[in-house]
Amino acid sequence: MNNGDLHFDFIASSEVEAGRNYLKICGWAISIYEVYKIKVQVKEEVFSCPVGLPRPDVHQVMNCKNIYTFENSFFSGFSKNLYISDSLDASDTMTIAVKIVNRLDESFFSMELVIKNGGEVRKFI
Repeated sequence: MNNGDLHFDFIASSEVEAGRNYLKICGWAISIYEVYKIKVQVKEEVFSCPVGLPRPDVHQVMNCKNIYTFENSFFSGFSKNLYISDSLDASDTMTIAVKIVNRLDESFFSMELVIKNGGEVRKFI
């Protein structure tokens, strides 16, 4: 895959609320390939976040030459709060594995990010 095949903005923030650890993920993903969901793995836990929230701003800017289908560019947003079952101290960091998958659950992009508990990380491709 070359850089023109995928545009991806991924933000993850870690929060502790009432003694529970949460990972909030949001962003958008467009590709010449079908983008169905984002998978996030923290230790042994795997979470799925469907892609499909309306992002007219992304569609207007990133698809001005009509390279991507309307569905892939306009409905490219995602957002989800994930409850992390492992307790983490305030000084802990966690590694999160991120995959973009199609409707057949086939991954066509993956990356790993490290986030400090209580912090935020962003990756733009």
